[in-house]
Amino acid sequence: LVTVGLPVYNGQKYLRVAIESVLAQTFEDFELLISDNGSTDATQEICESNAARDRRISYMRQPQNLGAGFNYNFVFHEAKGQYFKWLAHDDYFAPDNLKASVVALNCNPAAVLAYTHHVDVDENGTKIRTVSRTKGQADRISERLWDLMEGRYTCEEVFGLVRSSVLGRTPLIADYTDSDRTLLGELVLYGKFAEVREPLFY
Repeated sequence: LVTVGLPVYNGQKYLRVAIESVLAQTFEDFELLISDNGSTDATQEICESNAARDRRISYMRQPQNLGAGFNYNFVFHEAKGQYFKWLAHDDYFAPDNLKASVVALNCNPAAVLAYTHHVDVDENGTKIRTVSRTKGQADRISERLWDLMEGRYTCEEVFGLVRSSVLGRTPLIADYTDSDRTLLGELVLYGKFAEVREPLFY
């Protein structure tokens, strides 16, 4: 049902935690696709050892670094899931992240994306702040778009759970700064965002 796409380049410092957080999900109907953008550190070893012990992991290695946009889009193009979710190598999920996100989409057919509240942590996993916000839930399309554009905020919602059929209608991640913001702007034109009011993303 769900594909988690993990694009990575030289991610050895945090990658194990990211992968383990996916494997520890209480929702188990998922595949984890990892695309290694030609890493020169221990990323390949970490990925291969995890893929060998869990059949839900598929590890692919690019011959060279082809850019972050390419790598993010590559894992989506390889995905089989009805729902899709990106995970950066230096982020991680709480155990109920996928379960809560799937429930949010299943309960709201008008929603194209479900996002959870998130916790900013430092490099040691120490909590800095919990971030909760309501975005993209207005009935009128213009109001949803303005809701996303208003003010300057970070784009963690791009790591929400998205309907693959809708995400495939967009240009995905482009090779310019803030393309995650414009992607969210396009997604919200297609439908509402569903908010999970729990901090399940770190």
